Amino acid sequence: MNKFQEWDSFASDLERYIENDLKCGDFIGRWSNASPEIAQILFNVNHLLADEDIRKSSAEYRLMQENEARKLIKHLRLHSNIEDILKIGFLQKSDLT
Repeated sequence: MNKFQEWDSFASDLERYIENDLKCGDFIGRWSNASPEIAQILFNVNHLLADEDIRKSSAEYRLMQENEARKLIKHLRLHSNIEDILKIGFLQKSDLT
């Protein structure tokens, strides 16, 4: 699998996760041996994965994280540069559109 195929696959799995079609543990398991770039992205995505309890209690936080996830999915599929992709950190709204 080349770099962009991996990014597309990661984007698809992230999309499945936010749509509740892929469990957190399964998502992590699928990407535990990923490339260094995906590992960098996953470092930020871990904030999303760890905050499930906060999303349940805060609709505003849930909406922010879901929007950031959709933004990440879009930029992965557009094969944007890694520096921009890594601006999406899931703790607050990023400036990336």
